[in-house]
Amino acid sequence: MDLLLMKYFLCQRLKVALIGCLLLAFSSTGLEAAERKAPDAIAIVVDLPLRVFGIGATVIGSGVFLVVLPFALTSGSTGATWDALVVSPFRFTFVRPMGVIDGWKEIESNEDED
Repeated sequence: MDLLLMKYFLCQRLKVALIGCLLLAFSSTGLEAAERKAPDAIAIVVDLPLRVFGIGATVIGSGVFLVVLPFALTSGSTGATWDALVVSPFRFTFVRPMGVIDGWKEIESNEDED
């Protein structure tokens, strides 16, 4: 009975996390996206499986972060570990413009400067 309840609550937590990620992704549209040239259809088709893998990388990175968190806390590198394992895959998946595969970090850093 306890195992069944634990699975249920874990499933509910994952649903809430997924909905939160989707809401964040849809709320991060910018006006500068309209100023960029539109990507071609092939780039968008190639981009779709990359985003699916990005979702997996975000989930796996979150799990790995929880495993390495005690070591990151003792070494004082929690922020860098969080950025590398969770934030970077999340931004690659949800913040990066469609069809932009190369140079997405430069586009993002230019938007942050404005």
